[in-house]
Amino acid sequence: RDALGQLLGALGWELRSAYNVTEALAHLADGWQPDALVLDFRLRQGVSGLDALAALRARGLQAPAWLVTGDTAPQRIQQAREAGIPVLYKPVDGMTLVAQIRAAVRSPHPPV
Repeated sequence: RDALGQLLGALGWELRSAYNVTEALAHLADGWQPDALVLDFRLRQGVSGLDALAALRARGLQAPAWLVTGDTAPQRIQQAREAGIPVLYKPVDGMTLVAQIRAAVRSPHPPV
């Protein structure tokens, strides 16, 4: 998370990071709406990035999302497919992620 955050920040994108669903939802409280979401599959306290995505979607956030994981279990891949989001495996190639975000939001330098 830190390395990807540094890369995206160096590219001039605004980003906010959260350790759990509560923090992610708190970022929306001031009206901020991200253009893209990058979610780790394994979060703290047994919560997954897919759980976080569901909570954000329930609040109306429709930004494109990516799931990052080191887990290659077929069950994880199936869960991501069912959520309809791309999966990137650790270690993530930062420039590949940048290219995918740019393509999804159709802007050369979107805030993240």
